[in-house]
Amino acid sequence: MTSLAAATLIQWLALTSLVVLIGAAGLDLFVLPSTATTFDDARASLRRWIVFAIAMLFMATLGHLLIRTRTMSGGGLGAAMAAMPVVLTRTHFGAIWIARLAGLAAIAGCLAMPARLARPLTFALAIGLGLTTSLTGHASDWGDFSVSVLVDYVHLLAAAIWVGGLVSLAAAVFPRVSGAPAPPVVSMARRFSTLAGTALAIVVLSGSYNAWVQTRIVSALWTTTYGRVLLGKLCLVVVVAGFGAVNRFAVLPGLAGTRSSGLGGTLLSRVASVGPHAVPGALRARLAGFVAVEALLGLLILACTAVLTESAPARHVIRMRHSQTMDDMADEAQKAAPHGHEAR
Repeated sequence: MTSLAAATLIQWLALTSLVVLIGAAGLDLFVLPSTATTFDDARASLRRWIVFAIAMLFMATLGHLLIRTRTMSGGGLGAAMAAMPVVLTRTHFGAIWIARLAGLAAIAGCLAMPARLARPLTFALAIGLGLTTSLTGHASDWGDFSVSVLVDYVHLLAAAIWVGGLVSLAAAVFPRVSGAPAPPVVSMARRFSTLAGTALAIVVLSGSYNAWVQTRIVSALWTTTYGRVLLGKLCLVVVVAGFGAVNRFAVLPGLAGTRSSGLGGTLLSRVASVGPHAVPGALRARLAGFVAVEALLGLLILACTAVLTESAPARHVIRMRHSQTMDDMADEAQKAAPHGHEAR
């Protein structure tokens, strides 16, 4: 495996574990009813997912630190290990990674607290960890306290609530509420749908700004690797949003025993094969299945993000091409100059 492939894989693991951590904590705090015993098993499952995400993020952080240290030292594994204390204590990257490790330790400590205190503290610390990602990505090229870092951070948090919530719903919640009455499940799903819809709107707005900052010109979207991966990511976002709309405006009304309203709801009901006589069990299975598909596509979106993070932004590629073109023109002019002088 090449160093670039290894870095991209570790970046994907770090992003996925961070997103799942934030999404699961947000789901537990804002979406699941705080007193309903129906969701006790789901809460316990979410806690296990949070523990798993902490462990994965810890391992990915160490791997990312090792790769960055190896790049900075310019040597092999032995040189990277020898240079790691210096990188941690004397570089901007090291200071941020120490903060991330401290945050992970604090979240692990929260798990021993009573649930009433653990839920808000875990979520607060988890969203704090998100800032460490923005401070070490392309957005930090303009400095730690810049609009780009702020927008990238907001984009990350919104994406984590959306995609991380989907993954947590699919893996931890729906398998634990398969036998629960429909009304509390529908109510929970609607709360998440409202939260995810708001997060998606923020993702689109902040992502549009990030895309403009990193590409600058429209043609970069199909003339650079960065742009093509970004286009693929945008297509996946549209597909996931479509599945979410079907769940929100077709499946959930059917599961609640109501008809979808409006032309859009009617069309989505036909797409999802949700009629007035649909069987509740089939609708619940369809809801869980669609969420699982959304979660898998969300993981692909995170993979695209990891590739973008480890790739040169399109603005750099365009600038390098322009500089190379200017250099080539200058070389051609220098080569042509003596011939022109002899002709005269």
